[in-house]
Amino acid sequence: MIIKSSDYKYPTKEERAKIRENCQYIEPFGFEYQSEIKMIFQDNIAFDEVKRKVDLFYWDYCLLNKLGKLMESYILLNTSYQRQSTDQTENEEVINNYLFDYYIEIYYYYFFSARDLIAQIINVFYGLKIEEDNVKFHNLGHKLNNKTINIILSDFTKITKATSDFRNSFTHRYPSNYLDGRGELINRDGKVGYGFGNQTITEPKDFISNIVESHQAMANLVKLLKFEFVKE
Repeated sequence: MIIKSSDYKYPTKEERAKIRENCQYIEPFGFEYQSEIKMIFQDNIAFDEVKRKVDLFYWDYCLLNKLGKLMESYILLNTSYQRQSTDQTENEEVINNYLFDYYIEIYYYYFFSARDLIAQIINVFYGLKIEEDNVKFHNLGHKLNNKTINIILSDFTKITKATSDFRNSFTHRYPSNYLDGRGELINRDGKVGYGFGNQTITEPKDFISNIVESHQAMANLVKLLKFEFVKE
């Protein structure tokens, strides 16, 4: 089998439109740029508040970038998945299977990258003063004196537990999209036995189900945080 670069095809306009119909585009928080010079010399705003406003704008700019790439990954992986259910040549089948595996890893990367940027924004918005390198989504609750935000973050973490497990399998463990036939040693009453592997693998439809759920969870997270930010 010879696969050429011409065999790889980007989503068509029609494929993109169909996927986007069923996927909510996630907008960032919308913190606007404000001139530092104006804030300091005309508005007499304190330096720490000037820095806060500037930092929020730039973190939000980063989030815009990540959310855009998350959406593109969503479209690309769904295109490869949906093409698997159509009549394919042998080359197309190999390419679509390969691209699906490739893009789901990219999706999970951008998903958690966006989540961590949201943690940075929360840190700046609420003046938690956690050093940038030490900001973690799961540890914000220890610093936040805001019950509503803590509930929002906790609910998101629970909903995306399977998403986190998938991401960790790609990054740190045996990939769940690879066939796993590993056996195991079994210790019973001091005697060691051997258990044969079951040839397990996570099916594409299960990844799709998780990705759809996690994408909606991300959209809800941003929506709920926007509502809380407006209150301040």
